[in-house]
Amino acid sequence: MKFFTSDSIQFLKELPANNHKEWFDSQKPRYERVLKKPFYELVTALINRMKKHIPDIDIEAKDCVFRINRDVRFSKDKSPYKIYISALISENGRKDFTGIGFYIEFSAEYFRIYSGLYELSTQQIEHVRRAILTNEKQFTQLINETKFVETFGTVRGEKYKKTPKEYVSVQTDLITNKQFYFFTEMQPEFALEDNLDEKIFQKFEIALPLSTFLSEALS
Repeated sequence: MKFFTSDSIQFLKELPANNHKEWFDSQKPRYERVLKKPFYELVTALINRMKKHIPDIDIEAKDCVFRINRDVRFSKDKSPYKIYISALISENGRKDFTGIGFYIEFSAEYFRIYSGLYELSTQQIEHVRRAILTNEKQFTQLINETKFVETFGTVRGEKYKKTPKEYVSVQTDLITNKQFYFFTEMQPEFALEDNLDEKIFQKFEIALPLSTFLSEALS
């Protein structure tokens, strides 16, 4: 199945230079047709595929897709719209940044697939650190697995400046991370490929062992 067309990318190309309500309102039927509707269809297909790993998942696309409207209340940039569309597909949808799942973002410059842990409390960071300390061999194997490295490269995230003394024995410098996320980036034309949901999900399944390790560290 094909979800998007070349006009989907064209709309995203035009949006940055026309990021105001008048233009968006005039283009809203086009936005609904070439971006919003097919994106919801893609997310629905991905939720159905997630049932392979989370059989009891009970969410809909509307629970996963982020609004294209920006929250400009505390921002110097008053542009009303994001220049990409995005969704978080996990057990609790876009409200769950710590569960097993993945985030997709489609812009005029790239198509990205993320997984891992992004927003963590200090206590949650400690849980992950303890899991790495206790299972360092397993963690090292996961981050060095060939397909993972070829697809996602490395684990990313902001870092603390110092390693707490209780973790100095850990070999990986990821022990100082505040976040543990990773992503793969394709050209925006990736969105035009047939069976896009299958191709996205194949990449998520490569991420799944590490995503599971990190999520289980919090439970």
